[in-house]
Amino acid sequence: MTKILENTWWSLRWLLLLWMLALTGCGGCFSSSDEKKLTKEELEKKAKEQRESLEWKDLVSLPADSDAKFLFAKPGHWMESRQVFKSNREDLQIVAVNALTRAGKELRIPGTNFTNEFTRRTSLPKGQEKNIDLQCFVPSSSVVQDNFSAVSTRLTFRTELLSYPLMTPILQAPAIKTAEELKDNEFQLVVLGPKPRAYSYLTVLDAIYWSGDELMTDERVRSYRVTMANPVNNKYALPKSLLTMTTVAVILWDDVDPTPCTTIKNERLLTGSTGGAKLWSAGQIAGLD
Repeated sequence: MTKILENTWWSLRWLLLLWMLALTGCGGCFSSSDEKKLTKEELEKKAKEQRESLEWKDLVSLPADSDAKFLFAKPGHWMESRQVFKSNREDLQIVAVNALTRAGKELRIPGTNFTNEFTRRTSLPKGQEKNIDLQCFVPSSSVVQDNFSAVSTRLTFRTELLSYPLMTPILQAPAIKTAEELKDNEFQLVVLGPKPRAYSYLTVLDAIYWSGDELMTDERVRSYRVTMANPVNNKYALPKSLLTMTTVAVILWDDVDPTPCTTIKNERLLTGSTGGAKLWSAGQIAGLD
C-alpha cells in the first residue's frame, strides 16, 4: 500500500511539473501589439547601429594624391595601399587582409600555388581614425582587357577585416575597388610641396604626354603619372618602404621641410637614395616647359 501511494505521489509531481511548463509556454505565445512593435524598433535600431559601427574612407595607393582618391598599381612591382577606418561602438582587435583579384579570381604568385594575399594584425580604438597600410606584390598578367567583354579582367583590390582571435569576417566591409594599371612605359612623378596644385601644368607637357612622328594617329603616349601629394601636418602620404617605390621615377621637391617627415627616412630623400627615382628641385622642373 505504501509503495502504491509513493508511486502515485511521484506521478502527481510529474504531472504538476508538466502543467507548469505548459502554462509558461502558453503565456509566451501571446504578446501585446506594443511588445511586438518594441521588438521591431529594437531590431531596426540594432541594424542601424551595426551599419554605423564602422566607418571607412576610399582605398588609395601610396604615394597618395592630395585630392583625388586614386588606386593604381603596376604589374611586376610591389605597391602599398592605405584605407582609413574608424570604429564607433567599441575597441576592435582585427586582422586586415589585402585581397587582389582579377576577373573575380584570386591572384597567385607566378610559378607557385600561393595566393597573393597579405595580412596585418592591428587594432581600431573606439572613436579614432586609423590608417591601415598594406604592402603587396602585383603579379604580371598576360590577360588583355577586352572592353566589349561582359566579364571585366581589370585588377581589383579590397581590404577585408577579420575579428581577432576568432578570425570571423566583419560584415561592415568596404566594397571591391578597381585599380588603374600602369603600363610598362609608365612611371610616377610625385610632387612634394605645400602647394602641389601649382604644378598642375605638368600634366599637359610633352615630357609627360608625347607623340612621335612615327605615330600615325593623334594619340599621345603617357610617360609619367603625375601625383600631387599634399602634406598634412607636414607629413606626406608616402610608402614606408623603398620596396614599394619602384614605380616612382621622379620626385619634385619644392620647399619641403624634411625634419618632421616621418613617413619615409629623410636621409634617403636628402641623399637621393629613393629607390632609383630622380630628385628634382623646382628650378630643374622649369626646364621641361
